[in-house]
Amino acid sequence: MADYVIIGDSHTAALKQGFDATGLASDVLTISGNLWHSGLVGFEEEAGLTSPNAGAQAAIDAVRMRLGGGPLVAPGRPVIASIGFHLGRLAPPYSFRGHVADRMDFIPDKTSMYTSQAFLRGYVRHHRHGLVRL
Repeated sequence: MADYVIIGDSHTAALKQGFDATGLASDVLTISGNLWHSGLVGFEEEAGLTSPNAGAQAAIDAVRMRLGGGPLVAPGRPVIASIGFHLGRLAPPYSFRGHVADRMDFIPDKTSMYTSQAFLRGYVRHHRHGLVRL
């Protein structure tokens, strides 16, 4: 049985390779970054990790069964997560209208708008709060 559980998006493949290379027993749950980004993977107190997406739920259930049928997150079993932080997904909507977060990129005309670091932190926190909480 795995001592560690790796949960996340496509980046979990690299994490799994690292665990295998060092001889650490792990199991991995990989769910599309699109589903993490869209908020279609969540956590319920009694059910644990869940998804309304049938494929994602099947992957969750398969790992759960390999781990003995209990929750993926269990006392004494560390979980390593790469859960779709996807700043690359947040950057395009931010920059479409010319927003920039670095004063060096700011051109004082109508093509760019400088936003403060506080605004940028708030933007990321707003869009990633659910994943961080998870």
